[in-house]
Amino acid sequence: MAKPRGAMPRLISPEGISASEKVNSSLAVIQVLANLFELFILPLYLLQRSAHWSWVIIPISILNNPFWALVHEAIHDVFSSSNRTNLAAGRLLSIFFGSPFHVLRLTHLSHHKFNRSPLEKGTEVYDPTKSSKLRAKFTYFFYIFSGLYLLEVFSTWLFFLPTKIFHGVGRRLVDQGNDQEKWLARDLWRPKH
Repeated sequence: MAKPRGAMPRLISPEGISASEKVNSSLAVIQVLANLFELFILPLYLLQRSAHWSWVIIPISILNNPFWALVHEAIHDVFSSSNRTNLAAGRLLSIFFGSPFHVLRLTHLSHHKFNRSPLEKGTEVYDPTKSSKLRAKFTYFFYIFSGLYLLEVFSTWLFFLPTKIFHGVGRRLVDQGNDQEKWLARDLWRPKH
């Protein structure tokens, strides 16, 4: 994937690594360590000692938006100047985010491709002939605060479907889906060689 046009110039240190790459790498290490703590150390060891440790989840939850920001950087190939590092960081962070990097990347890039068009489901764009503004706001709120994340997490299970069913879902989306669904399905269900 090509670097975005008009991207900010990178400040390169004498070692050849940009300052933003060092920051991104440091933040990624913090995120991975926080997730390892949250998923393994906290429930398997600390909560066994005292339920008071459950309060640790509150400060960890504050890391969710910066966590998505790092995945977002990898999606747009600006986490690092190296494509291999972008892919590796994106995959590692996505594992802890709970969704496949390829799915996150495709759905996010489709968001940019179809943004603010009636084709993109779940955006703040709505058809006033089909829905009230208040209903559209509640639908959008649900989509952003639970539906989108649940969709991304459950998308993992698509890849565990039997091959015939998996390809059937892809064919149905290509044949009957809207333009955004067709665009996504063409890439997700394309045979990899």
